[in-house]
Amino acid sequence: MYFIYGIAAFGLILAQKNSITQAATEAARSSLSVPGVLAPTEVQRTDHALATVADTLSWLGAKYQPTDTTATIAGCSSPSDTSRCITVTITYAYAARPLIPHAPGLGFVTPNQIKASAVLRIS
Repeated sequence: MYFIYGIAAFGLILAQKNSITQAATEAARSSLSVPGVLAPTEVQRTDHALATVADTLSWLGAKYQPTDTTATIAGCSSPSDTSRCITVTITYAYAARPLIPHAPGLGFVTPNQIKASAVLRIS
């Protein structure tokens, strides 16, 4: 029985990690073009990225919190580089909001948090 639990728990954690990574990547990409806006501001770009994460992770229901995600626009790699980059970071507190309850007495190791980040040059 615990073997089946372990397989199910590992599968759900892996699916959630993949989904969070995909959400960060899609959010960074989505900031390039904001629907209905010809020349989006940095605030519009970050708002659209945050909305994209919320939409992508909607399958988590109430377990996903908007405070899990940050989107910031800043200079890219070095002080001499004048380009701007958006960084989307998602930090999901898995220990506080697990997808599958812990099995008593199993001692199955689960992550405290699941984190993914994506960086994209926007200008």
